[in-house]
Amino acid sequence: MMISLRVAKFFALILPLVLSANSSSETEIKTASEAEISRPVEIDAAVELKLILESVAGFYPLLRSSKADVDVSRGGVRASLGAFDLRLRGRFEQDFTGYYENSRLDTVLEKPLTALGSRVFAGYKRGEGDFAVYDGKAETNNSGEWRLGIDFSLLRDSTVDRRRTDLNRAEAAQKIAELGYIESLISNQAKAAQAFYDWVAAGRKLKIFRSLLDTAEKRDEILKKQVIRGEVARFDQKDNERLVYARRSLLIAQERKLIETAYKLSLFYRDEKGMPRVLKEQDIPGHGLEDVNPLSPALDSVIDESHPWYLARPDLERLRLRIAQNDFEADLQSNQLLPRFDIQLSTSKDIGQGSVTRRPQESIGAVVFEIPIQNRLAGGRLEAAKAQSISLQAQFDFAKDRARATIKDAIYAIDKFRQRYEVAKSEQILAVDLERGEQKRFQQGASNLVFVNIREQQAAEAAAKLVDAHLDYHLILADLLQATSLNAFGDNKDKLF
Repeated sequence: MMISLRVAKFFALILPLVLSANSSSETEIKTASEAEISRPVEIDAAVELKLILESVAGFYPLLRSSKADVDVSRGGVRASLGAFDLRLRGRFEQDFTGYYENSRLDTVLEKPLTALGSRVFAGYKRGEGDFAVYDGKAETNNSGEWRLGIDFSLLRDSTVDRRRTDLNRAEAAQKIAELGYIESLISNQAKAAQAFYDWVAAGRKLKIFRSLLDTAEKRDEILKKQVIRGEVARFDQKDNERLVYARRSLLIAQERKLIETAYKLSLFYRDEKGMPRVLKEQDIPGHGLEDVNPLSPALDSVIDESHPWYLARPDLERLRLRIAQNDFEADLQSNQLLPRFDIQLSTSKDIGQGSVTRRPQESIGAVVFEIPIQNRLAGGRLEAAKAQSISLQAQFDFAKDRARATIKDAIYAIDKFRQRYEVAKSEQILAVDLERGEQKRFQQGASNLVFVNIREQQAAEAAAKLVDAHLDYHLILADLLQATSLNAFGDNKDKLF
């Protein structure tokens, strides 16, 4: 589906992955924050996210429900069009035992039209045998009678009637269902993007904690040799061994977190048979950007208060269509309060042998009127429709206010998260410098393992904070994209189905 691909491309371009930690290598034993992160699979994060979003569009189970609603609404439109179907009606009578023995055939082909609640028809009838004087209209010449005619309304059912109202409401219902599908697609792709970033962030932290443990294990091997040579007290080696167990515990917990996020992501990332794909650690994108990019130009229109951002939100458009549906019903009931004043025009011609009085062509015009003395049915329905309109408009106004508040908060949050990122980045740089300095002091005998552990822990925490800053930035950005919809479908929205 073209729209699904557009949504995937949009999210993939606007949400680049920037979840990486700094690294350097100046000491013999690399520190936790400096250790180089292995990159078993070099995958661009945007492409990887694009695949997941396309998987949501193609195979996510909950979208099938929304798609079924679209099919249901299409059936409703087709059923409403059935009120304008061409119809053939007929009747045949045979009198066998009465005083007047005769047979009668009457058929009519009619087609309702939308203009003026009109109906055109063509008919044929034939009557043979003996007919009473009072039943003379049933008798025709031996080849029957052909007739043509049209009925139309000038007051009630003229500008609107039940058939046209039902069709308008059904067409609006189809658009509502299609927008429901789009809304579900956007919502679930936003959730998929958030699950993706949770998974990548868990992988980044796992590498940080693994590097932290690796640093302690390598140092433990060196300390054991130094204990044997009598250069270091066994107490210091035992203290470092304690760090190994403590950091291994952190690593195990983070491994659990990675598996948890992988399973959550698998609900959105599925194979061609619709089965969940559980990604492994080696599937984590190895490429990340060092800095958080500025807001995309696509978001400039959201920040601009004059931009009608709400036009792109499917939920608000659905409410507008529900208001339109109610207005259709109100217009109908208002029309039903009018008197009925219909015009009927027809012409007929008998053919074949028969009475000369039936040979001339007949043209007949009739006026049909009906004046309601009481009209409580239409009046009550009109009153209900007006009350419903007030209710729906209130819901729409509140939904728009809520969306505006959500968007403004998201924009403010993005700005604050970017500031937080700068702070976290500065903290990490400083923590790495302090850790490096503490390592040198330890090698020179001017420090001890307690202070080295503190510096390493602080550097790891700073690196994890930087990952969290990246993560939170992209989670709130995904929320913003979902809140605005940003007209990601462009003018091709209606071509989705």
